[in-house]
Amino acid sequence: TWISQGGVQKFLLNDGMNSPDFIESVGADYLKDAYGTSSGTSPTASTEYFTKNYKEFSGIEPSNPAADRSYDAGAIVGLAIAIAGSEDPAKIKDAMYKAVDPAGTPIYAGKDEFAKALGLIKDGKPIR
Repeated sequence: TWISQGGVQKFLLNDGMNSPDFIESVGADYLKDAYGTSSGTSPTASTEYFTKNYKEFSGIEPSNPAADRSYDAGAIVGLAIAIAGSEDPAKIKDAMYKAVDPAGTPIYAGKDEFAKALGLIKDGKPIR
């Protein structure tokens, strides 16, 4: 490989490579000058809910790359389907903007918050 043949070892890696499996596969010795990106968040009720509950309902560690963003994306799509009132992809696409309306009521992680969002949608009120 490039590194084992003496190639430059300075790399900027995306957060998908931020895992023990990747480091073990490549070898930590080859990653001494590697830097990576990783999403971060401030602790909130949503991040606490996610961290506490994600593995139980998904079987996946909440620390896995993109797990938090996948959870958020699924919630947004689900809310967009409710807003669209349809499974038509074009209607869902248009409704996604309404699911993240900057003027809307904030919706956080969890069953109760999702139910709150569905109630607001039913009442024709914006959410985010």
